[in-house]
Amino acid sequence: MKKTLFVLLASLVAALVVLSIGFISYHDHMSGRLAQASVTREGEVQKENEYREKLAEWVFDRSSKISRQATRQIVDEAFRYDHPLLLLALFQAESEFSPTAYSSAQAVGLGQIRWTIWGKTLTQAGILKEARDLYDISMNIRATNFIIGTLMKSAKGNPVAILEAYVGGKHKIYTDRVAYNFMQLSMIKKA
Repeated sequence: MKKTLFVLLASLVAALVVLSIGFISYHDHMSGRLAQASVTREGEVQKENEYREKLAEWVFDRSSKISRQATRQIVDEAFRYDHPLLLLALFQAESEFSPTAYSSAQAVGLGQIRWTIWGKTLTQAGILKEARDLYDISMNIRATNFIIGTLMKSAKGNPVAILEAYVGGKHKIYTDRVAYNFMQLSMIKKA
């Protein structure tokens, strides 16, 4: 009986040792994988930051109206949405990236949004509360993105039709300018 109990305990201890070694090996393996994943993630974040800095430099070079800090804010805010390069291309054509731009047609901000045309829709969608919200960089970008999304649905994704609807008519020079900006932005590659 003592011998059987001893064998049973010895087997149990051996099993625990094997499990412990296996757990330690697995833990070490997973720790290594997590560390590797962390390094990979840090590298991806670094590349994304470098890419956005290049885009911010493009924005800065095409506007005499904003600071370098504002360029990065505009780029980062645009990247919260599905078509950031389209937004940036459009802002250059519309306002040269000036958040305080105001036209004779009463178009306001980066995306040159006319409150008389879009105010009710943007308010109902919960995007803006009042016309002066259009001077806020984040709110104007959000509003522009909403308008572009609305126009994409009605234009069935046709980029020229979207831009013509945005600007309010057929303007080849305007659509060519936005397309050229978009092409330039698309050529800026991640490091």
